[in-house]
Amino acid sequence: FFFFFFFQAEDGIRDRSPSRGLGDVYKRQALAAAGEAAHRDVLANILHHQIQFFKYRDCHSLSTHAIANYARNFMADQLRRNMFQCNILVGGYDKEKGSSLYYLDYLATLQKLDKAAYGYGGYPLLTVMDANWKKDMSLEEGKELARKCIAEVQKRFIISTPNIIVKCIDANGVNILEL
Repeated sequence: FFFFFFFQAEDGIRDRSPSRGLGDVYKRQALAAAGEAAHRDVLANILHHQIQFFKYRDCHSLSTHAIANYARNFMADQLRRNMFQCNILVGGYDKEKGSSLYYLDYLATLQKLDKAAYGYGGYPLLTVMDANWKKDMSLEEGKELARKCIAEVQKRFIISTPNIIVKCIDANGVNILEL
């Protein structure tokens, strides 16, 4: 399973919308985008609707790998036209391959990773994850890691982050966790 942490604080303005920049693509896949607000919202919206279109057109859902590669191809096409200043995480659970997580930067470079964080708060989070993450963690161990990450962000940043959304993606689908 994977956890998605979504911290949002832009210039001290809090958005009350819980899904902005973090959307469930299918039952077992999610996409998180971070970057300039206008670029993030447009890119996430375009990708979400295109991926949903493929489901209806082809009568089956795309795998997490296919979603990540579609996003990479879309971003690569847009590099010379209308470049999006966004980074994207695509995570999901496929019955055949299990859990997978992909990181896509604004230059359309795609990497498959075990753990990832981006944005200004990503630097201290990667330190916490490097020290505490291990393969095949239980749900309780994952929740404890989430609590440590949240505590680290709250300790290091002046901006208050009261509305933290933590989503877990596993064989049961995308679920919001209460810590």
